[in-house]
Amino acid sequence: MSNVVNAEVVAKPNESGENLIRRFLKKVKKLGLFEEFRKYEYYKKPSVKNKEAAERRKRVLLKLEAQERGIPMAELINSKGRKK
Repeated sequence: MSNVVNAEVVAKPNESGENLIRRFLKKVKKLGLFEEFRKYEYYKKPSVKNKEAAERRKRVLLKLEAQERGIPMAELINSKGRKK
C-alpha cells in the first residue's frame, strides 16, 4: 500500500451512530479500501499471481470474442471444447 488514504466522516448534528457508520462504510467502499486490504491480506507467490493474471486475461479475451461474434459466452466456451 503505497498511498495513505484516510476515510473521515464528520458527525452531523442529531445524526445517529448507525447513520454515521453507514456513511463511513459507504465512503470506504467507494475508495476501494476493502479490496486493497483483501489484496494484501495473504502473501501470494509470484507464480500464483501470474497464473491468476493469465486466467483473467483468458476470460477477458473469451468475453470479447463472444461479444464480437454476438453469441453467449457459455456457447463459445462449449464450442471450443472447454468446460464451464
